[in-house]
Amino acid sequence: MEVILVPGLWLTASSWDPVLPALREAGHTPVPLTLPGVGGTAAETADITMDDWVAAVAAEIDRHEGPVGLVGHSGGGNVVWGAAAARPDRVARVVFVDTVPLTRSIPAQAPTSPVTLDDDRRFGVPVTLLMGSLDEAALRAELARWGPYAEEFAAIDDATVVRLGTGHWPQFSAPAALARALVEAFAEDAPREDAPA
Repeated sequence: MEVILVPGLWLTASSWDPVLPALREAGHTPVPLTLPGVGGTAAETADITMDDWVAAVAAEIDRHEGPVGLVGHSGGGNVVWGAAAARPDRVARVVFVDTVPLTRSIPAQAPTSPVTLDDDRRFGVPVTLLMGSLDEAALRAELARWGPYAEEFAAIDDATVVRLGTGHWPQFSAPAALARALVEAFAEDAPREDAPA
């Protein structure tokens, strides 16, 4: 399966480099992205919004046949969830990775503009949350104080929370653990060679 990897704010496609070999070894085709405008100047990126980022991921989904997996780290979680809402029939699973600035400038409007979530079929897309320090009970307790965010999460039909026991950037601090968790998350969604067509 093609697995589209969206980095968190300020990061580029290269932030996923440590986990790519394990995804390939598991039979997946990883597609790491750098979102439009990341690394550009304020003048060059002034008009880029969250919708532009979601559109970039949706366009990547459209380039592939069959269902894809989406992975979003930190602020990239909003982007992949918006893309799942834009293409719910094309997404096999969304994986959120511990959703702090590091190395690249980002378009000023992207982190503050709203995510367009028009298609309620997104709630039928299976979701895995790979959390650095929170287990499911702690995550649900935290979300209970977040109003509409808690409602959005509660509406998801199939959500699994996995505590990684890592920091916020497991692709750097614990790439092997993150890679294993990603492979496990997508294992049940991958087409099987012995499955009837």
